[in-house]
Amino acid sequence: MTLRHLEIFITVCQTNSMTKAAKQLFMTQPAVSQAIKELETHYEAPLFERMHNKLFRTTNGDLLYEYATHIFGLFEKAQHSIKVNHEAGAIRIGANLTVGATILPKMIEKFNAIHGNIPVRVIVGNGDHIDKMLSRNEIDFALIEEVAADRFRMVKVFFEDRIAVVAKCGYEIKSVTPAHLANLPLLLRDAGAGVRVQFDQMMHQFGLRAEPYWESASTLALINAAKCGLGVAVLPYQVAKAHIEDGTLDEITVEGVTLTRHLVITYHKNKYLTASMRAFIALMESEAEGFKDSQSGI
Repeated sequence: MTLRHLEIFITVCQTNSMTKAAKQLFMTQPAVSQAIKELETHYEAPLFERMHNKLFRTTNGDLLYEYATHIFGLFEKAQHSIKVNHEAGAIRIGANLTVGATILPKMIEKFNAIHGNIPVRVIVGNGDHIDKMLSRNEIDFALIEEVAADRFRMVKVFFEDRIAVVAKCGYEIKSVTPAHLANLPLLLRDAGAGVRVQFDQMMHQFGLRAEPYWESASTLALINAAKCGLGVAVLPYQVAKAHIEDGTLDEITVEGVTLTRHLVITYHKNKYLTASMRAFIALMESEAEGFKDSQSGI
């Protein structure tokens, strides 16, 4: 087994097709098939099931994909670091919209003031997308909603937030039950966003399903819709905070429900953390809560 075998295997997994993988790798389809057969022989286990002309990874295939992406990612990072020595300390961070809009800019500013201008590259998106980037080793660590630790993942809480239900200032409803809330015009984040996942889980616990009146990847769109009286927005408190404090939004109490949530730093357990990565993680753990009172709603 060689690194080339792993590259072919990863490409087949990501394209779900021997033919597409061959085209992407500038190989013939039989050569790709042969490489997969050699891997299956090496591990003495099937890595794919072929049904209705489609490929599906087996459990062993899923396991190998976890390791292969990590191994191949480390190899690519080593190559890049050696070839581009001045960027060897660069940090690649993935953040959900709450962290990206509120905490992260201030933390990078403070980090650079202490450690100099170490390159910090940031991708901001919904938590599900960022978590997938982490699994593909496209980022070094993620700052997202709480996820479970497992044999591959380290998880460290760095910030406690909560979900806020908000509406236009002067909105006639100040307190609702979950059942009442489900029947209001809801302005919700897109599927896969952490705040949406937690809200849907909360409603499910009461046997309810929340149907969005508006659904958006933009928290600003939801805030503006709420300010115009178009419905009730469900947002991270840190994002809605400034608008609640300046009186343009009112917060609605949800009776009998705790809407606390944690934001975490998560990375692969076998991830090689450079000195700059360790320093940034330590800064997030020690000082992120201190920025709570200075956040601006976005």
